[in-house]
Formats: sequence, C-alpha cells, structure tokens
Amino acid sequence: MSDTPELKHCPFCGSHAIRGQGARGFRTQCSNRGFECKMNARTHYHETQDAADDDWNTRTAPTVKPLVWGPVIDDFEEDEGATSSAPSPLGRYFAYRYGWWGPGVKISTGATSEPLAQQLANEHNKDAILSALE
Repeated sequence: MSDTPELKHCPFCGSHAIRGQGARGFRTQCSNRGFECKMNARTHYHETQDAADDDWNTRTAPTVKPLVWGPVIDDFEEDEGATSSAPSPLGRYFAYRYGWWGPGVKISTGATSEPLAQQLANEHNKDAILSALE
C-alpha cells in the first residue's frame, strides 16, 4: 500500500490530476490542461510532491457575491410595485416593502421592510447558485 495521497479530480473539467517535477520543483496539475480544460489548473511549484498534492487537494469553498440593489429598471413588466431590483446570473430580483420575487419564485412575502426583503432575496440567490455547483 502506498503513502501517496489520492488526488482529487480537476475542479473545472473533472479530469484526473497528474504529478510532475521540473527544474523549479514539484507540481500537480490537470491531465487535460491546455486541451479540453481551458482553466489551466495547476499548483505552484513546491519543494516536495506531497506539498504539491496537498495544495491540489485543498479546495476553497465557493463564495457568491451579494446582490447589488438599485432602482427598478422600467423595461421589466414584472417590476410593478417593486421599490428596488438587482441583477443576478440567474435573472433579476425585485424587492418591495413586504416581500421579494425573482428567478424561480413568483412572490415571497413575510418581510417587514425592504432591507429584509433584499436580505431574503440575497439568501435565495446564494442558495440557488451554490446548489447548482454541487
């Protein structure tokens, strides 16, 4: 049995990882780097292969930027009654005094203020994006 750690797949294309050594040290990278995987995934050079493998296998949790709220854009039919709106990769969100609506949600009530409606819409946007990444 080997002490060599199992490498995770490329976080961008799912290909296997490969180990390498060059004049500047050791690194681990996507086996598809530069071909189908256009993200060029690889570690920095390390003094040992174990350090390069640990670097490769360490993944940071994805973050979702909060929605940026602004005035309602008049060219949206569904904005009637909204007091603010925010674009998202999923579509546009709208907030009003007692609720919000947006992609996949007809209307959500229960907010007691526009800031709370915006906060609830932000949470929906974050949850929807992160669930798509799972």
